[in-house]
Amino acid sequence: YEMESAVEIAVYAGLGIACAAVGAVFVSAMDLCERLAARVPVAKIWLPACGGALLGAMIVAVPNLYGVGYATMDAALAARLSWPRLALLIPLKILATSITLASGGSGGMFLPALYVGALTGGLYGAGAHALLPTATAGSGAYALVGMAGVLAASTHSPITAIILLLEVTGDYKIILPVMIVATVGTLMGRALKEDSLYTLSLSRRGIALHRREDLILRSHKVAEVMRQATGVIGDHTSLEDTIQYFLDHEAASVYVTDQRGQFVGAISIHDIKDQSIRDLGPLLVARDIAEPNINTVSPEDTLAACLEQLVSSEDEELPVVSREGQLVGVVSRRDVLRLYSTELLHHEYLGVVPEAPPAKKARYIRVGGGFTVARVSVPQWLAGISLREANLRARYRLTVVAIRSERDADDRLPDPDERLRPGDELVVVGTPENIQRFGELPGGAAAALAPGAAADQRR
Repeated sequence: YEMESAVEIAVYAGLGIACAAVGAVFVSAMDLCERLAARVPVAKIWLPACGGALLGAMIVAVPNLYGVGYATMDAALAARLSWPRLALLIPLKILATSITLASGGSGGMFLPALYVGALTGGLYGAGAHALLPTATAGSGAYALVGMAGVLAASTHSPITAIILLLEVTGDYKIILPVMIVATVGTLMGRALKEDSLYTLSLSRRGIALHRREDLILRSHKVAEVMRQATGVIGDHTSLEDTIQYFLDHEAASVYVTDQRGQFVGAISIHDIKDQSIRDLGPLLVARDIAEPNINTVSPEDTLAACLEQLVSSEDEELPVVSREGQLVGVVSRRDVLRLYSTELLHHEYLGVVPEAPPAKKARYIRVGGGFTVARVSVPQWLAGISLREANLRARYRLTVVAIRSERDADDRLPDPDERLRPGDELVVVGTPENIQRFGELPGGAAAALAPGAAADQRR
């Protein structure tokens, strides 16, 4: 297949719009069928059988819907299908694929998108060739390009579609129409339907891929940021010893566990101030006054779910309880926000300019607002001291967002209580002047952060 004339550029652009419309219908049909399947009043174990029965009835009526559909795609590419047949198969194939997946059947969306694209292109090409017989190629060429168009429009992946068609054809004669249709199809498809076939189920679960903060919080688990629980007492601790624990540790609340480490509840300092409780004295133990109905999270919960719990409970800290009911740690609002801010600085640079030569790993990066993200070696005076004790934010107005030791291959989140060692590297955020005050940057970076260069960075 190849282009017959320059007029076809505009004709293929129209095919891109048609593919975008079909792709949007495909995504909408999939969404509708999955929502309806969730409401079908049958046990889930029977849902695939119901979908299979419905699909079987469709195949009996229209055999072209059976299987992957290579024979039907070949027929469309060879222009052996009439336009009424093409017009009939497009909506039926979309419906058949949606029913299969919504009912729990095994299958994918990649080849069905190619199938629908071949039919869409074939139908569009038959009309274009009938109107402009001397200026356009046959419907088979449009069927081939339509495969890339619907795939790009329904999955929002134009590069994949273009490369796929290059592999299928083996030459570049049809590459310009493929690029036009895939690009127009993707742009129009995104405008018509924000979700693609692959992101639809994620959006239904509340995961918005276009919101970077949502992705960060949902891609990390509580287990990554939780700390060891320190304020813990046994469930048979007497009231007197419980009061003494509050006095010795100046704690606002403590967690109560049994001998097996099972979480029993929490005791607030306000609970033991109740005069009625203190009057009972020796008759009470920690289990009796612990509040079991408090908000907890599990290590497998996402940070998004954890933050929702923190907001709803208005607590600064939540106990982390395993599925077996054991207290395995605590997580605070500060822990969640620290990881979130660190991940933003690590992965969400917008307008970042690396200052190191391309052949070497950047030692520092310029960001907006006059700030610099720099990689600095731990000076001798800081060796053996923890970040909490060093308090670089108060002393130098620097924020440590990552640390790498000689035994680590990659940067990792900093632990405030970890003792720093000679040879460790810190990734810090601050102004060039404050970074230079903290310590000379290795590899010639200190010269770049001289006062003149710092003023240039602010500009």
